[in-house]
Amino acid sequence: MATPKHRPSRYWDFRAFFYAHYYKLTFISRLSQKEHLSLKQMWDDLPVKPSGFHLDLACGARPLKLSDTHLCLLASDSSHRMLQYAKNSYPHLNYFAADALQLPLKNQSLALITTAGLTEYLPDPDILLQEITRSLVPGGIFLFTFSHPNPANNFRRIYNPKIYFRSPEYWRKLCHNIGWEILKEKKLILQTQFLCRKNYAAS
Repeated sequence: MATPKHRPSRYWDFRAFFYAHYYKLTFISRLSQKEHLSLKQMWDDLPVKPSGFHLDLACGARPLKLSDTHLCLLASDSSHRMLQYAKNSYPHLNYFAADALQLPLKNQSLALITTAGLTEYLPDPDILLQEITRSLVPGGIFLFTFSHPNPANNFRRIYNPKIYFRSPEYWRKLCHNIGWEILKEKKLILQTQFLCRKNYAAS
């Protein structure tokens, strides 16, 4: 799970314990593994890949690791406790605390950004996309998930009422307006996954 900073960090510090232990439940663990495997497969199927820095943004308690030796993996989250759980699972990654909507990174410094389970917590995801565009090199890849409307996702509002479900059409329009090419789409039970490439002409 992921941790945007528009909610107080202490909120996500509190939830970190539960997210970390959710993964120990068989059903949750398998669901999470399936989602991560799907993202990895989308990346593996990409014929031409940029090399450089890969940032797993709002990594939560379980970062997304890709099997690619051409990428240097960074992982960030706004919650220090989330990062501590992540470090316990993957101690050899490079971690830093950061607000997903205001990254402490130079323009065009990343080749790949991944984020799973972040966008459904953002009331205005356009701000995130602008920050991703700023941080990616021309031709860089953004691999992300969003929660689409369906009965299973509606059930999540019982324990997390401030969550946003958006259609694939909404995200296609947003990506087009910001200058991204959608290369791949995949729909799972709770998530839709998009693999996008930043237009070479985009700033």
